[in-house]
Amino acid sequence: MKKVSVFAPATVALSGTLLDTFGWPLENVGDIVHAELTDDFEGVKLIKIKDDPGLPLGEENVVEAVGKKVYELAKAKNKGIKLILEKRMRIGCGMGSSASSGVASAVAVNEILGKPFKKDSNELLQASVYGEYVACGAAHSGNAVPALLGGPVFIYNAKTLEHTKFKTPSFYMVLVNPELIVRTRDARKVLWESPYDIPKLIKKTHQLVKKNLDQKPPFKISKSECMPLVQKGGSIEIVRKYLLAGLRVMFGFKKGDLDMIGESLEEDHIVTAVRSILIKGYSNVKYAAKKAGAKAFCISGSGPSVFALAETKKEAEKIGNAMIKAFRSNKIKAVKYVSKINKEGAKVVDKE
Repeated sequence: MKKVSVFAPATVALSGTLLDTFGWPLENVGDIVHAELTDDFEGVKLIKIKDDPGLPLGEENVVEAVGKKVYELAKAKNKGIKLILEKRMRIGCGMGSSASSGVASAVAVNEILGKPFKKDSNELLQASVYGEYVACGAAHSGNAVPALLGGPVFIYNAKTLEHTKFKTPSFYMVLVNPELIVRTRDARKVLWESPYDIPKLIKKTHQLVKKNLDQKPPFKISKSECMPLVQKGGSIEIVRKYLLAGLRVMFGFKKGDLDMIGESLEEDHIVTAVRSILIKGYSNVKYAAKKAGAKAFCISGSGPSVFALAETKKEAEKIGNAMIKAFRSNKIKAVKYVSKINKEGAKVVDKE
């Protein structure tokens, strides 16, 4: 194989109740990376960005950084691989833009090297998540893992990337992307300044998800388990509600119970409470979505994109239109994407 093109989807990394723990990809939205063997140099280089939104070339770009990581892990030698990024999403949009680019690069380089790693290998997972570290300074996995593997997927070990995929539910989502920019670095910074120990909260969430994968409600979490997660000004009960809600969201996805998912997302008074402030018109848009029939509503990743869940495609379209109208009432343009959950993840779209 001399050339290959790989598509990696946009993703929803659930912001409320399961931070850095749970995500899923969309069906037809994402970036493409083209990889081609060359004799001009040895190693991996990003040489061009189509529809460039102002991203750098070189190792500062996740595409080159991740491509080099796969090349290194494969112990490749005497091969040159040039990469071209076809950027089809805005940056800072809350749709896993950097993860899409990085994952597409990981799979493309792996393919052109003769597939030394399986798609679900730890090597490709680690390389993909490394791209998130390059992009925002934090190796979070909520976008990269589902972009690679499809979803819905739960990650319950930040270091080993141990994960579980559930059967894809039948309901629809509508993701609305407003013309606002919320950079992941900024969204994480404001969250880290909250009265809760966010790294410990994420770790505890991972532990509880793994422990309760095969359990069903009612879940039990003691107040003593929550105490180490609270800092000055925080509330033990708010942490407890957050963690219990996360487990119910997990169970809701497992069973396809939209009512349980929606009700549980309302119990997040830690992550959404902070990140929603960064999204102009958030309250109006949420109200419009619920009034139009949304069963569940939340922020996608760091924002500004938001999503709603519905039983049918027709309902999702109606809800999405209401959300766009609400953003426009705040003089903000927005676009919507209606999709089922993509169970495949990254895929080869062309090769020769």
